[in-house]
This record gives sequence, structure tokens and C-alpha cells, in this order.
Amino acid sequence: MTSKAGAAPYIPSDPSGADMPMPEALRIVAMSIERAPRAMMLLDPQWRIRVANREARIHHQMAAGQILTDRVSRSTSRLVHGLTQAITTSRGVPLRLTFGEDQIVFQAWRIDPLPGLTEAMVMLKADPANLFVAQINSLARARDHYQRRLTHTEEERDALRHAASMMTRLALTDHLTGLHNLHSFRQVGEKLLADKMAPVAVIYADLNGFKAVNDHFGHEAGDHVLREVAWRLSGTLRDEDTLARLGGDEFAVWLPNATPDVAARRMEDLRKSLTPPIFWSAADGSTALLRQIQAAFGYATAPEDGADIDSLLRVADHRMYADKSGMGPAGLRQSG
Repeated sequence: MTSKAGAAPYIPSDPSGADMPMPEALRIVAMSIERAPRAMMLLDPQWRIRVANREARIHHQMAAGQILTDRVSRSTSRLVHGLTQAITTSRGVPLRLTFGEDQIVFQAWRIDPLPGLTEAMVMLKADPANLFVAQINSLARARDHYQRRLTHTEEERDALRHAASMMTRLALTDHLTGLHNLHSFRQVGEKLLADKMAPVAVIYADLNGFKAVNDHFGHEAGDHVLREVAWRLSGTLRDEDTLARLGGDEFAVWLPNATPDVAARRMEDLRKSLTPPIFWSAADGSTALLRQIQAAFGYATAPEDGADIDSLLRVADHRMYADKSGMGPAGLRQSG
């Protein structure tokens, strides 16, 4: 008997593992049922599988030499009872076998001793309807498995996207104040200045008296001051304005569509927001008044003062130092 496409025929080996060749009768049975569309097996009286066809091997992982009672998941005693009944009677006996999650009904009947053998055997043949149901169930389980894997993959993808988004925000944010940092501030400026027709202003600010706070009260008080300043400055700005902490006690603001007059007025609004004193509650419960905190400001506008970020920041920084020189000790502006 030859297989399809001219392939070599299936030649079973002796399942007992002995050196003697398999009896010819078993070879003939094996070759006869190999291509059957249903799972078929031939068992000896010890319920050892002597022959298992392709369907039994592929769909149920049954192989010659295995003990059938060791392979089923449940009801072993009922299986033994059914096999014993089949081998001792001349009528077919239905057997319900459970392989993993599949439950298949087989018909079992006695096979009288074959030539070269001395013992009767049991032939098992799967019921086609149950086999179809098992295959459908197997496909459904495979579908559910892949759906779970797909869901897991989507969750991992979303987690990676979230982590990437978080890392991007962290890379563009000042960790202390939550404002833009220098890098993201420059990115915003590049976008604003790319439109040569729209006026843009930048305001530069530097705190006065900040070092004295750190020296006298410690860095926790200094961090409190920076956060308070960031909150107050943010409260005076429009939604489209961009406030950043450039480092240390230096802050800057981008003002889209702002003329020099608008920039000057907005700068004074920022200055007034810092006028109220800042209080610091120390770890020992005491409260300190940090009235020295003020800031010097300077602004520059495009295109009047430059067309690129560095040019505008230089002009704003120069004007900020001119503003600082008009302040006396503790950052208080001198009159007259």
C-alpha cells in the first residue's frame, strides 16, 4: 500500500521495543487503517497500544507502545471495565475517553488472535460526530489561546507606549517644578520662530535673594521657593504661553503673537505676582517669612531683537541684568 503523492508507505515498528520484527499481521492492519479518516487503535489485553493510525497520533498524541489507561484524563476504572467487556464479548462497546480537554466516543470490539499472535485484541474506532466536535473544540481553544496572546501583546504594546510617553515627558520636564525644561523650551521656541510673519516675545527672569534662602534655611526651603515662584508665574500667563525653568533660579517665558508693548506689560504682571511674601514651614513646625525673594526681568521680541533663540535670549539676558542693577539689597527696587 502506498501513500499519496508517491510517498513511502507507513511501516510500523514493533511497539514492544523488542528486537524481533512486528508480526506481519499487525503490519497489514497498521497499513490498512493508517489513512482512515477517524482515529483508530489496536490494543492488546494489557491495554497497550500496538497500532495507532495517523489520526490517533496527530489529534490525540497516541503512539504504539503507550498504555491507553495511562493516557486518558478521567474515569480510568470505567475505561478498564469497558475494554474488558469488549474483549470478552462479540458485540461493540461504546467508550467515552477524555484526552486533555477533549472527550471522544470510541466504538470498541474484539479482534480474534491474528496470525502469528496468541491473544485476542481490542480495536478502537472514533465516532465521527464526536471527532468533529472535538476538532471544533480544539479550534475554539486555539482561537481563545491566540486571542489571549493578542490581548497580552496589545497590553504590552500599550504599556510600552505609556512608558515611552512618560520618558518623553520626563525628558522635557523640570522634575522640581513640573515646568518645561531648557530642552523643551528651545523646542517650543524653534516652532514659534519658524513662522517669520508672527511676532514672538521671550521674557527672562532671575531670582534675587535665592542663595540666601538656601544658605540660611536649607535646600528644602529653596525647592519650596522655586515651586512657589513657578506656580505664581504660571498664574499670570495665557494658555498659549510657555513657562520654563532653565536651571537654578532662572525662568523664561515664550509669548506667541506678542509685540514689544505686550511683552513689557506681561513682564510687569510677572513681577507683581512675586511681590507677596513667601512663607516656609520648617520641619520643626516654625514658619519663616522669605520676604527677600524678588526677580529681575528682561524681554526681547522677534523680529525686532533677533530671529533665532540664542539672539533673543542674549538680548533678554542683557536687559535682565540692567534691571537687576536697579535693585538694591535683598532684591528691592531702588527709587529715584
